[in-house]
Amino acid sequence: MKTSKKVLSTFLALFMVVTMFSGSAFAADSANQLTGFGSDIASIGITGADVSSATLTTSASNNGNDNNMTYTYNVVLSATTSAEAAVTATFAKAAGSGCTISKVPRISNQPVPTIPVVRNNQSLTFSSTLSSGVGTATAYVFPALTTDFTRFDTYVFNFTTGAVKNPVTSNGVTLRFGDPAYANTAPECYMSLEADGAAFNAQYEGPLAGYYPDMLALYMTYDGAINATASDTGKVCFVTYDSNGEATEVGSITGTGSTFATVKIKAAGSISVNGVTVNFSAPASPTTPAGSAPSSVVSYLPIGQYASGQPASGQSWGSAAGKFAGKTSLESTGVSLGALGGYIEFKFDDGITDDPTNPYGVDFVVYGNAFNGNPEAGAVQVSENGTTWYELAGSKYYDGGFSFDGNKATGGKYSNVYTGTLRDTTVNYTKGSDIQVTLGGNGPKTFTTATAWWPTVDEYADSVIAAAHQDDNVTVSRTANQLTFGGVTAVQDSNTTAEYAFGYADVTPNGSPATYGDAVNPYTPYTSGKTGGDGFDLAWAVDISTGLPVNVTGKVFKYVRVYSAVLDNATFGETSTEVCGIFTTANKASASVGTTAAPTITGGKTGSTSAIISTADRGSQIITKGGSSYTLTATGNGNMFINGQRISSGDSISITPSKSGTLVQIIAQDGNAAPYITWLTIKK
Repeated sequence: MKTSKKVLSTFLALFMVVTMFSGSAFAADSANQLTGFGSDIASIGITGADVSSATLTTSASNNGNDNNMTYTYNVVLSATTSAEAAVTATFAKAAGSGCTISKVPRISNQPVPTIPVVRNNQSLTFSSTLSSGVGTATAYVFPALTTDFTRFDTYVFNFTTGAVKNPVTSNGVTLRFGDPAYANTAPECYMSLEADGAAFNAQYEGPLAGYYPDMLALYMTYDGAINATASDTGKVCFVTYDSNGEATEVGSITGTGSTFATVKIKAAGSISVNGVTVNFSAPASPTTPAGSAPSSVVSYLPIGQYASGQPASGQSWGSAAGKFAGKTSLESTGVSLGALGGYIEFKFDDGITDDPTNPYGVDFVVYGNAFNGNPEAGAVQVSENGTTWYELAGSKYYDGGFSFDGNKATGGKYSNVYTGTLRDTTVNYTKGSDIQVTLGGNGPKTFTTATAWWPTVDEYADSVIAAAHQDDNVTVSRTANQLTFGGVTAVQDSNTTAEYAFGYADVTPNGSPATYGDAVNPYTPYTSGKTGGDGFDLAWAVDISTGLPVNVTGKVFKYVRVYSAVLDNATFGETSTEVCGIFTTANKASASVGTTAAPTITGGKTGSTSAIISTADRGSQIITKGGSSYTLTATGNGNMFINGQRISSGDSISITPSKSGTLVQIIAQDGNAAPYITWLTIKK
């Protein structure tokens, strides 16, 4: 993309070559009226937003007539302008002018039409609906269309929001981000050159939080030879391109008049243009704005009562068509994920980070259709690139005591046949006269009627599988009669909402949040009055194969997968996670909320003297002093959990370690601070 800007700048724009470049800082007055236009025009007014400033660039164009001009208005709208505002430029003809103003240009090599087409499209208003605060509109003014259709002036309106200073002039040098021959584009339209003594700081003023570009198009104008030099090419350099588009990094650029440069930013550094210094910040990846819905639904595949006959009709809980992406509220009818493993995968184009300003450490919120006494627990996985997935370990993730008891199957149905938690496993469904289920190495057992609950190939095409991002642990595969989900965690189903203390979707009722994405403390005890959906903390991320913590500092997660974590044939169908919305945290603090103080952890063989265990936030360690039984005690403030079990300060929990080691997650969370989380592996 960056290459194309340079290549395009070396060719003619459509029927125009820039031969003269001039700028005016007085292109608008206080009444949203632009100035500097040609003699055929009496006025140009801007409506739909307040104009903060406008600059005009004029250029002589050659499209078959040497008299043609291009007027480019770079209009900065008030910072309070909506990012999707509709902005209109309205022309008024000069008295006595017979000009034609049109949205449709004429090309110089076309024959003279008998009846000029553009006359039928004559207009005096030219509108642009902003996208992320950027928009453009173009008008063509023909002084005498019927006699000379090659004579026309081009008016380009580039709209941006915010107080951006671009271009600037210092010591006879004019600097401008972006190519004046083309419409405004991001990120250049959001770059502001802010004076700081003898230097300018290139600041990003756009809508992406935490973002700074790594490439910028820069135009330099000077009445004489232009010399641009990078102070340290390891930090900031220029990029040149040959005729094949091959890029070369260089430390300096020379030219005369108006010179284009591509600036590559690797780290904080600077360039100098004829003695004028520009400082750049270190590049940074964008993050999704607070309270945002996902950019798209990547893949969706349920198995259950809504998996047949739903996608084709685009209705009810078995279709994701037109849902979730870019929404500002919940879906009245969301999606059902069906039985264990059924999932939906979302993408956030600009990713989600472990943000220190998020209250309680919550980075996003998932909304289901739960009500008190009817949790249908869904687990969550995240990935930076769709290649490596991590599990967000909820309160039941480290439960032991998995037991598969086929005697609990009744009436030929697969109902409550296991207790405890089974991590990183595979669930396989086989279609026959009934659906047979194998959970890990346990089974098979009959689940339910195949014809009604099986996701058909016609309705959930193979493209669903192809779109789903997978890795060695997280997999999905299907043939006509086999459906397998890998890398899932099965937790025991419960009709008691408080059983799921934190870390599961479709557990906490939605209520009526003031803003979707407002985080509610996931660690406070559940009561029938608690609402606000289920918040998730990226700091819960663990390696799926080991259950050990993953350092998420600096990671940007673009993919979120929610899947059903329970397997039960309930009274009115399968126990199925429903999803009605997902939003990044909206109620961010103005500064870091901080991290909860570390609890005091003591431990030792049951019946023996305990010793203080030195822990680290988001760290893990191995303890090898355990016997057949080991006692852990946690002392601290606020909410505290050991392996998802809520404890009071000073309470003890007995652990029965294995020879290979038993994982223990310890969490302390107080006030609106992020939790202190540490992991122990206790070996027998």
